[in-house]
Amino acid sequence: ELRRAGPDAAAGLIETIESEAARLGRYIANLLGMARIEAGAIRLRAEPVDLIDAVAAAARDLRESLAGRRVRIDVPPDLPLVSADPELLHHCLINLLDNAARYSPPGSAIAIEGCRDQQGVRLAVLDEGNGIPGEGGAAIFSRFARIAGSDRKGGAGLGLAIVGGFAGAMGIGVSAANRPDRQGAVFSLDFPAALLVREPAEGAAD
Repeated sequence: ELRRAGPDAAAGLIETIESEAARLGRYIANLLGMARIEAGAIRLRAEPVDLIDAVAAAARDLRESLAGRRVRIDVPPDLPLVSADPELLHHCLINLLDNAARYSPPGSAIAIEGCRDQQGVRLAVLDEGNGIPGEGGAAIFSRFARIAGSDRKGGAGLGLAIVGGFAGAMGIGVSAANRPDRQGAVFSLDFPAALLVREPAEGAAD
């Protein structure tokens, strides 16, 4: 097929193959992740994580799925580091971004926002899709839960369940709600104060 195709067609075919391979890889990773959750076999390797770097890495790895979306990252540089397992957190962010891309129309905006409050640090992914039907909330993160319109999408409904399972193992809260400002949903990871890594005071003795 590639030998008969012209250069442009061949390049497009290769891009499609790579995209589908990446999608299949994420699906397999989610199946393995769910098996680990159900078997209670999650082994944490918590270390200080910079959320700016974590978000950038997830967006970079998911760039093909996010193509055609207007992605905005607004994570303040002065947010404290958080204690988390880098691999599990990466899976959480990948699935939240993939969910946002899957259920929002081409050309729409996807935002990743970070903020700090009295409870800790919140990292939120906002989309401009159809929003969450009914009460949504914690039920969205249960296994095989599907968002309205998901019957027209691929996948097995594992992504958000992976987020809930991995985040819970790390002590990170999860929440989902409809956006108050416009149509769309917001999915949040809530890092409690106990998971914030406090930098040593400036001038402190070694």
